[in-house]
Amino acid sequence: IDRSRISEASKVLGARYQDDLIVGDLRETSNHIVKVINELYQDIMKVRMVPIGIMFNKFPRMLRDLAQKQGKQITFTMEGEGTELDRSIIEQINDPLIHLIRNGVDHGIEATEDRVKSGKPEKAYIKLSAYQEEGHIVIKVQDDGKGIDPQKVKKAAVKKGFISEEAAGKLSDTEAVNLV
Repeated sequence: IDRSRISEASKVLGARYQDDLIVGDLRETSNHIVKVINELYQDIMKVRMVPIGIMFNKFPRMLRDLAQKQGKQITFTMEGEGTELDRSIIEQINDPLIHLIRNGVDHGIEATEDRVKSGKPEKAYIKLSAYQEEGHIVIKVQDDGKGIDPQKVKKAAVKKGFISEEAAGKLSDTEAVNLV
């Protein structure tokens, strides 16, 4: 804000007192201050940016332990670990991302026998990726599990009091999955 105020005051004084040497010096000084503030801001933003791999790197062990505990065979892959994100955002998305991955193992990936019966490979996969797209960071968690059962979501939403039974009955499958 102060950077903008200095810049604006310099423009107004420069226009009003075009021939004044002191105002000219003030304009040069304010332009330099604005430039230094811009560089400082950019440097601070760079320091706040960290590779998302810092967060991603703890997931392989967590996933391996979960899979072993449940007797499931899962290949876990990561992409885009070098994608940079603001440190505070990484802190905010850590717990929701852990929850998504746990849900993938707990509810998405079927038991090995069920996978084989349905014609899938014994070994499931979960893929965690991050990339930039149109000025945004996209983080995806993908798996080759059975997917989300809209009927189970509806029942859980009613049981937890998020929606009424009547409202649940009117939801499409897509709307039900979006409740998650």
